[in-house]
Amino acid sequence: RKNDIEKMLLQHQQQQQLQKLIQDMMRSPFNAKANTEFNFQAAKSEQYDACCGWMQGWRSNMEDAHVIIPDFQKDDHAGLFAVFDGHGGAKCAQLCQAVLPVSSVK
Repeated sequence: RKNDIEKMLLQHQQQQQLQKLIQDMMRSPFNAKANTEFNFQAAKSEQYDACCGWMQGWRSNMEDAHVIIPDFQKDDHAGLFAVFDGHGGAKCAQLCQAVLPVSSVK
């Protein structure tokens, strides 16, 4: 009798774990309503005026990132402007945002 109860408890735990796994897998990366809050960043130098605008939209989290450095290399009159679409995930876009300016220096 004790073994039967232990088996039933184990089966119940396994079923709960499976249900949670399925729920996690089925969770949508999208919200029921779009986040339409508009954000922007503007910057200027002697050579460039730049602006970047973004909106999260339907996604659960903002996945994109950008770089605006209008006076990136003043001696060469070079600016650095980039948008990283978060198709690789937010962490990938954020990594590119951090690494590109450092790796682009002469």
